[in-house]
Amino acid sequence: MAPLQKTCVLCSNPFTVTDGDQTFYQKISPQFQGRIYAIPFPTLCLLCRQRRRLSHKNERTLYNRTCGLCHKDIISVYSPDKSVPVYCGPCWWSDAWDPLSYGQPYHPEKSFFEQFALLRSRVPKIGLMNTDSENSDYCNIALKNRNCYLSFSIDHSEYCSYSEVLSKSRDVVDSSFMNNCELCYDCKNCNNCYNLIGGTDCDLTRDSLFVDSCKSSSNLIFCCNLTNKQYHIYNKPVSKEAFEQMKTQILASGTNYRKSRVFFEDFKKKFPKKYADILNSEQASGNYIKGSRNIVSSYHINQGQDLTYCTACKLKSNDCMDVDNLALSELCYEGSSFSGQRIAFSLLSWFSHDVYYVDECFHAANLFGCVSVKKKEYCVLNKQYSKEEYERLVGEIIGQMSKRGEWGEFWPFSMSLFGYNETVAQLYYPLTREQVLNHNADPNVGMKNLSPLQSPLRNGKIFNWSDFEAPPPRVEKIITADQMARLPEGIEQVPDDILSWALTCEKTGKLFRIHKSELAFYRLHHIPLPRLHPDQRYRDRIAFLPPRRLFSRSCMRCQKAIQTVYAPDRGETVLCESCYLNEVY
Repeated sequence: MAPLQKTCVLCSNPFTVTDGDQTFYQKISPQFQGRIYAIPFPTLCLLCRQRRRLSHKNERTLYNRTCGLCHKDIISVYSPDKSVPVYCGPCWWSDAWDPLSYGQPYHPEKSFFEQFALLRSRVPKIGLMNTDSENSDYCNIALKNRNCYLSFSIDHSEYCSYSEVLSKSRDVVDSSFMNNCELCYDCKNCNNCYNLIGGTDCDLTRDSLFVDSCKSSSNLIFCCNLTNKQYHIYNKPVSKEAFEQMKTQILASGTNYRKSRVFFEDFKKKFPKKYADILNSEQASGNYIKGSRNIVSSYHINQGQDLTYCTACKLKSNDCMDVDNLALSELCYEGSSFSGQRIAFSLLSWFSHDVYYVDECFHAANLFGCVSVKKKEYCVLNKQYSKEEYERLVGEIIGQMSKRGEWGEFWPFSMSLFGYNETVAQLYYPLTREQVLNHNADPNVGMKNLSPLQSPLRNGKIFNWSDFEAPPPRVEKIITADQMARLPEGIEQVPDDILSWALTCEKTGKLFRIHKSELAFYRLHHIPLPRLHPDQRYRDRIAFLPPRRLFSRSCMRCQKAIQTVYAPDRGETVLCESCYLNEVY
């Protein structure tokens, strides 16, 4: 099959459906009553497809509201002004209610998306995805954690705060994409590290401050690309006494720490960067890929195979395309948070197979257009059928969807239960309130040629925007932005009273509080008090990382053509793998 050139209906940018993509679409096309229902080629480019998926995901914007069943106060990703019914975890998982009681018949004269949207507005949703955790109520997409706070996509971790995508970690604060780490602060993309502050892309590194791409090293400050080294500053060997003196100086005050952070971001540009962080992998393109093979334009992949346009896939996921956040999955397409086989156009479907257009369905099989269904099979719009009735009806639905241009498309932006500003899409594809309300788009993704498919609901609106504001915290005192500058520079001088104050973010003006365990962490490791809201600190961390997209350029040593995550207008020296290894070792 020859590659097919197409134009994105949202941004008008050209994109290619490769022969490998076409083979995949054939492979995953479902079969009902002996007939194969081909999944059509996408109408959106790679970035717009991901943006559409992420616009339906709120992972970290939390609210107080009441459980619709037991009426207890709960924490939820749904703000109180949203009309969708929301249950606490114990109630949602219980047998006290039946998702099939909300079942509705399919009406062929109506749009499937309109009927699916109606069902999603009626069936109770779970407030948070937080399973088997202890004293970790303010965490979402969380599994088997203990004493964690405001952390997301986190599993098997303890005493972690304000962090994202953690696994098997302990005492980690303000960090992202960390695996098997302990006593780390302000770090990104690190594995098996201990007592690390301001680290990026490090492995087996300990007792260090402001380090980048260092391996199997210890006692480093302002160092890049070092392996098997200790007691180095500015990539040069120093005495233990000089190291301790520099460390004490950096952590003596908040001003010193913030200046050091800014200095290091500029300092590390002097050192070459590998075109991408790909380790022990074959035929892989993207970034942060380990132990994988046949990976195309994908990011944060661990032990995967035959994955295309995917992000955050781990635990041996194979043969998937256009999916985010999955584990132990196979033959999945267009969606997020999966575990199973043959799942498409869905969100939050774990331990399931052969399901299409489902939301929050678990341990299920053979579902189409279902919401919150558990341990059931052969259901359409939450109504159960025999196998023969199910296959006949699904075939009819797909036929009608194909005529309307719906089959093969993920849910329209307008079906999101969240404001665009509450979702993960806002992080990677930001829009202003004015752009959303005026149906305009950012300069990078113009959205000038929207098809009717993208906005069949909400009176033609493409996106929603949330103006809900949570009430201010009940505190003894609010520290204004002007007063923030007068707080003690050293953490040792910060009084315990700060636990009953609200601080004002110097950049956004939003109020935030210091958590008791957070203050203890800062004091133990002599880390200065933060001056920014946790959400702003998160945005700053992500902004320092290279984007999830590839650029064609040449190695700056040998001129070999490379596909890299570093745009040509960035300041780093970007090398192919061979030149990078020659430079570093």
